[in-house]
Amino acid sequence: MEQKIYSLPQEIKEQYEALELSGEQVERLKQKMLQAKSENRKERIRRNSRQIMATAAMLAIILFVLPNTSKTVALAMQQIPVLGDFIELITVRDYEYEDEQHQASIKVGELVLNEFADVQHMEASVKKELLATIKNINSEIQKVTTELLGDFETSVEDREGPLSVWTESIQIPSEEQYLVIKQECFMAAGSGMEWNYYYTIDLTTGKLLSLEELFKENADYVPVLADCIEKQLKLVYGYQLDEFLRDELVRQLEEEASFYINEAGNIVMCFDEGDIGPMSLGDLEIVISNDDVKEIRK
Repeated sequence: MEQKIYSLPQEIKEQYEALELSGEQVERLKQKMLQAKSENRKERIRRNSRQIMATAAMLAIILFVLPNTSKTVALAMQQIPVLGDFIELITVRDYEYEDEQHQASIKVGELVLNEFADVQHMEASVKKELLATIKNINSEIQKVTTELLGDFETSVEDREGPLSVWTESIQIPSEEQYLVIKQECFMAAGSGMEWNYYYTIDLTTGKLLSLEELFKENADYVPVLADCIEKQLKLVYGYQLDEFLRDELVRQLEEEASFYINEAGNIVMCFDEGDIGPMSLGDLEIVISNDDVKEIRK
């Protein structure tokens, strides 16, 4: 993975790296890690407003001071790649709210064609597909964020609580052929729940990439992926799928599994909390090694 990495307290990292732990200690460590994840997310909501001024000051230095004081820096900045060279992710709404019972940080992202990109060499059919794909992704992001905001505002108006919500669109680094956008969502009302949406655009076609398209024609990829995922769940998390969850895993791979391509070109399979295991596992991003699928991958 790029497996999802959370910012854990240093003492937990040192315990994990330096000690050979017993089964009981491992379980306590897992609980600390899950607690740290939850605390980090809540703190992330609180500190967003404080970061705005600091970020603005830093951007002013980067965008205005450095280019005007160093010719080398100015030239280098012109070479900074934009998403897929053709697309950039902008924030069209940044909603922040906090009172004694409620917290919200809702950032609404939108994909747009970069006005400075040279798209003359792009085939008309690809550009048409790309514009349609961007429109569909933006529509879905708007729907997700609008529903979250509506639920939150209703809770505030009805004086229900406590409730915290957080959502943001981010780019996930990928191979040059792909553009990957992830919509992260989090809601806590006593206990917390996290879920995500993934969008992988194939920049050579302008279309959203499907899992099936990554494999050779008629390749029986579902059981291969299921075996890889089951193996990693046992190895990394110490969790063994039962028959019911194995069937559910296969169903998701056949119908609706989320995924993306990481920078190394590996397929990363993504599951929300509780999809294929207990909620305590959190949301999962499981890397499928290229070696494990080289016989059936295109």
